[in-house]
Amino acid sequence: IPLSRKWFIQPELLFTSIGCNFKDDGFFLKSGHIKIYAIEFPLIFSYRHQIEDETYLFVDLGWYFRYALFGNRNYKYYDSQINDVNGSPFDAVNRFDTGVNAGIGIQKNNYYAILGFQKGISHAEKAYGNRYSSFRLSFGYKFKI
Repeated sequence: IPLSRKWFIQPELLFTSIGCNFKDDGFFLKSGHIKIYAIEFPLIFSYRHQIEDETYLFVDLGWYFRYALFGNRNYKYYDSQINDVNGSPFDAVNRFDTGVNAGIGIQKNNYYAILGFQKGISHAEKAYGNRYSSFRLSFGYKFKI
């Protein structure tokens, strides 16, 4: 949505997958993973600078809000006295997350590529205070309406 000739606001609605894999630590945890599927609402402000005909360099900055819908968690332990964990991740991970998006990209005609970074500001885990962070590489095509 254009705000001016060079400034745009870009609301989105995304279905995303996030998670992590745990490596064998050789002592306590054999393996594990958390996978979460969520609805994400990014709100991005974009500055687009024309560098030649139909070619633009752009910088994005904004917020995201994410709500986890479903997922799973699996941990396998060396100690047979500790039960392996299988099931919902939401006893250990918060469903709601918010943070910042930043990115840089290029658009040529209707094709574009973006390198982005996302950093959570809310706590991802209930017990530890870790926050989500990720790099994203996107390629796309913009349809003209």
